[in-house]
Formats: sequence, structure tokens, C-alpha cells
Amino acid sequence: MGPWRLGDIVYKAGDKIIYQATSDSLKSNDKWLVKVKPNSSLDEISTLLYLRQESPGLVTDMPISPYHKFGMTPESIWFAMRQYDSHITKAHTNSWQEIAITCLEFLQALHKDYKRVYMDFRAENVLVNGKKFIISDYELVTQIESRKLKRLTRSTRWYYMGRGGEPNEWVYSWKMDFVSLGYMLIRLTSKKDTSICDELMERRAGLRKNHLSMKQLAKQRNAIMYDAANPTLKAYLDTLKDIMWNEWEPPMYSFYKKLIHLFREAKK
Repeated sequence: MGPWRLGDIVYKAGDKIIYQATSDSLKSNDKWLVKVKPNSSLDEISTLLYLRQESPGLVTDMPISPYHKFGMTPESIWFAMRQYDSHITKAHTNSWQEIAITCLEFLQALHKDYKRVYMDFRAENVLVNGKKFIISDYELVTQIESRKLKRLTRSTRWYYMGRGGEPNEWVYSWKMDFVSLGYMLIRLTSKKDTSICDELMERRAGLRKNHLSMKQLAKQRNAIMYDAANPTLKAYLDTLKDIMWNEWEPPMYSFYKKLIHLFREAKK
């Protein structure tokens, strides 16, 4: 694949594959991955290249050499990215404030500079680089849309129900990014039972433990997750009430700064 020699597959989902990769012409001791996907979808690589230029410390590293960065074949597009130590787990609970700050700085750049929403906060997408954290996987980055969550496909609506979406609200929204970040942080830090999020995700495959409506489930989920949140994350969720789901423009810079300040104070 271009200058890369592909090794073991580390991830595969449908027609998207991530390989471990090496290159004899690349003078670097870093480990690398190459993602291969159909060349009909260029959004992810364009997002990554833009964010690498504007906010390099927040997103996945790419090789310096243009020849090694990305390429196309008649069927596929590929791009290379650094392989990091791991993604966040319960072992990183003590770093939750720094994780929150990194994610919010990423959202500020993506929302304000690029006018896009991330749509995929989960532990597997926050990578560990020593004592720093990197946001990865830009597959779902998109523009604001006015479609309500309950109008989407079963797979998509339950995916975002498990991350804090509301049935009668816009799902592709600035607020969805903030709420899903909060849910990820609550699940990272709390010792209380937050398995309702897993139950909602299971409904993507048609599995269900009860026949409550989406509205009833969202109300139950909200209460459980708020109860599981620590005081700072409760304050974070409370602050999110200041923004609406149906906003075409992102919040003011002062809103991001307010949230970042909340977690910086929590570190003291």
C-alpha cells in the first residue's frame, strides 16, 4: 500500500480495515497504522489533515513525509497514523480532568474553526500518549442536521440513545458532543451501575429487557447517569442546560472556556 508494508490487522469493520504497518524508507522509531477504506469516502482524511494543521496536539500524528501520509488506488483510500500505547480505561480514572480538558479543547477547534461535530466520544477513541491524550477516529464527523433522533435508523438512534441523545431533539448537534463526552467521563469515573447505556446499545441488534418507550427510557437513563456523576460532572451536566439541541451555530468561545475552567478547578 504505497510505501507501506502491511502487517497484522488490528481492527476490521465492514469495508474498513486498520493494519499495523512498516516502511523501510521511513526514518522513525514510532509504530504506525494504516487505515484502508473505500475511496468514495474522503471526509475522514480531509478532517484529519485539517485538524493536524490547525490543532496538531489534539489529534492523531501522521508521518512527516507526504509520501507516507496518504494515497489512493482505483478502489481505496489509505492514510497512516501513529500507533499509541492504548486507549483510556478505568486505569486512567485519576486523569479524568485532563481527559475532559483535552476533549473540550478538541471540540472547540472542531466546532468553532471547522463547523463540524465529532459524534463519537467513547473510551476506545481517546488514545493514551504518555501522560497526554489524543482524540482519534473521525469517521462520524459531520455537519449539523435538524433530524430528530427518533427519526433515524434503529442502529443509529440506539447508538446515540446510549450516549445521551434525546428522542425528540436533533442528534447531529453541538449539544450531542457535549452530552456524550459527559457520559463517557461518568462511566470512566463512577463506581455506580451505568449499564443502562449498554442496554440501550443492545437494542441496535433488537435486544430489549423491557418495552418502555424511548421517552421513558431517556428519562430513566438521565436520572441514573446524573446520580452516577461526581460533583464536578453534575455541574458539567447542569451547565449544558444553557445550550439548546436545535442550534445551527456553535456556542460562544466563553462557553468552552467555562467548561474547561470547571475541570481545571477540579484538578486543584
